[in-house]
Amino acid sequence: MKFSDQVIEWIESDSDRMEALELASTLGLNDWCLAAGFVRNLIWDKLHNKEVLTPLPQSDFLAAKKYYLLYLC
Repeated sequence: MKFSDQVIEWIESDSDRMEALELASTLGLNDWCLAAGFVRNLIWDKLHNKEVLTPLPQSDFLAAKKYYLLYLC
């Protein structure tokens, strides 16, 4: 399996990250992204076999040159 496919699988199996992606997609923006920590922390945790993933209390959401914060409750 390619590493990129593995990362996608990890994201798809993480309910908090999927919730953030689904929430972002409902905003109807043409161009947006979530900051690097969104993926980096997950990869770090998986590669270091952490049983409990690093919490995702907030993610930086970037859109149209403005910065928004999505707070996950």
